[in-house]
Amino acid sequence: MRIVCALVILALAVAGSCAKPPDPPVNRPATRTATAPAAMTEPAAPRHQLQGPIQALAWEKAPAGTSNIAGLIRVEPGVNPMAIAKRSQESPPGQAGLLLMGWDADVFANAVDRTRDAGGASTGYLSPWFDHGIAATRQKTEKFFQEFSAAGGRADSVVMDMEGGVSYCRVTAAQTQAIFADPRFAAWQARYNIPGLGAVLAGDILNYNAALMDATAQALNQAIFDVATKNFPNVSTSNYDMYAMNQANVVPDSGGYKWVLNSGAGNGGAPMMYGGLHFSAAPDGTPYTNTAYHTVLWETNVLRGILNSSSSNVTPWLAFKGYADSRLTNSPYYDEMVYHLALSGASGFLLWNPHATAGQNPAQFASAAQDRAFDTLLQTLNSKFKPGIAVRTPITTQQMGWNDPLVVSGVQIGDTGVLWRITAPPGVKQVKVVDTGEVLNLNGAAGVWYESAPGTAVKFTAQ
Repeated sequence: MRIVCALVILALAVAGSCAKPPDPPVNRPATRTATAPAAMTEPAAPRHQLQGPIQALAWEKAPAGTSNIAGLIRVEPGVNPMAIAKRSQESPPGQAGLLLMGWDADVFANAVDRTRDAGGASTGYLSPWFDHGIAATRQKTEKFFQEFSAAGGRADSVVMDMEGGVSYCRVTAAQTQAIFADPRFAAWQARYNIPGLGAVLAGDILNYNAALMDATAQALNQAIFDVATKNFPNVSTSNYDMYAMNQANVVPDSGGYKWVLNSGAGNGGAPMMYGGLHFSAAPDGTPYTNTAYHTVLWETNVLRGILNSSSSNVTPWLAFKGYADSRLTNSPYYDEMVYHLALSGASGFLLWNPHATAGQNPAQFASAAQDRAFDTLLQTLNSKFKPGIAVRTPITTQQMGWNDPLVVSGVQIGDTGVLWRITAPPGVKQVKVVDTGEVLNLNGAAGVWYESAPGTAVKFTAQ
């Protein structure tokens, strides 16, 4: 993961043209109130109940003194499994995370899997049918995990940073024509309900893109993640910025695109939530100001959309607080985003915290101080979550309105209480609890905590 590549995998700054975006997002009604349930009844949307501390696995090794962050162990093809096993044994409990680097190369580069003409001859383009690449990579993956496991290796998480594969924004028009001409395409087109070539080239690309992304995800699953799970049944697996999001819960990405995604790679979602809000109009056409406050609202909506689309756990990738290409750079609203994602149901975080090396400007990278500050955010959350004792269940699961005056997230802690985080835009000094008349002073902060009993209606207004 590089600073210059901190874009959503479906973003515009890649090879190929994304034509015009799909229809604008649905204008959802404002969500400004919530009711804490008296009992944990199952809602229509998937219910995500979590227990234990919320922690982070980081790109770089965490500095001394942090208790909630552990560095990912990088695993490249050909590495000694016994050496990796030894390092995993030294990881804190529950934080043995493997970062597989370069394992996807053979999945997508096998020459036999290129597009074909009607006679079976290669036409040379990367295709979405990766059978031979999957088989070759799976063999290597099987060998590694068998030896790693035999050496006593631990794997709580297996993470990838694969930013390639195929998606609509990564294929050219000529490549799309070759895919459509491939004899394997007819069955695939029927399965995914893909329109004709002319319609796709003219911009009707939602189903086509969903199919391409699904092919990429399933290739990673079959070649790598299924093998990891076979050897470590309780392992969490994910790939950078891949997740499921269905039509009913879709939220636009950082460019305003409404992508419907059938499945993520691995058994969990890992959306990239770096705070890069780039679209500038609300669904009804009114200006969207791209402020830090609105970025918190948007990222929280994205997480809720993913959680409501699947029962899988979600572990977002977050950038370090000083990351320049973000609306939240060194802002108190960065902290607010972390709080709202945690209360809305994130099971943990993946922290991109690259540190400067010789010749690089430290100001453009993460620092030990920023890592410790992130650890403090997690400490704050864990002190309120009562980890190891209480099951926490998010109760603010629906998306908020684009122009809501407050960002509100609530999570029920066991059967004893509900924890709320309320975030206000700049200029708001107080938040009123409508039902009790209490006035919560922000004291110059961007947000405030509040606790209520289960089963009571809780409404907040900005003052």
